[in-house]
Amino acid sequence: MKAAVINQYGAIDDVVTVTEVPTPTVGPRDVLVEARAAGVNPVDHLIIKGFMRTGDLTQPLVIGNELAGVVAGTGAEVTGFAVGDEVFARVD
Repeated sequence: MKAAVINQYGAIDDVVTVTEVPTPTVGPRDVLVEARAAGVNPVDHLIIKGFMRTGDLTQPLVIGNELAGVVAGTGAEVTGFAVGDEVFARVD
């Protein structure tokens, strides 16, 4: 899947890239969403610039936490969503 990521903190034009990343594993309480639209908000800007560090960047950090899309998979304990549901979210 494609994702906007950073490998270091800095200026947006210098550090943000769009690249292929592995599809996340769906845990028992998780919902996997095929994003149809995504947004980057001011908090993401602060993270990219390093003002809100999220920890060690030894792995690429996927940025953006607002999305709309379709449920592509659900964990065994999920009861409120089903594959094919249209959803929107702001995730951690």
